[in-house]
Amino acid sequence: MRREFGCLKREFAASLGRSKPGKVFEDRKYPGNWRVEKFDDDGGAEVAIFGGPRARQRAIEYADWRYGEFEEVRLASMARCR
Repeated sequence: MRREFGCLKREFAASLGRSKPGKVFEDRKYPGNWRVEKFDDDGGAEVAIFGGPRARQRAIEYADWRYGEFEEVRLASMARCR
């Protein structure tokens, strides 16, 4: 979990009702692409997809900038989920 951007951004996000951190993970269907997903308490969703040589790093930077707090998660491969 990354929290370097300090408590001000987290406090602002909390004031907007964003209680759950965003998630950063590699796309299971398209390996090499990285996704940032955030769901709010009302069922709304924000999704950003990054591709290219620095996809993971750009996804992390985006999540840090956009949400201030996020989790990087590892998902099981699609083959193992069948």
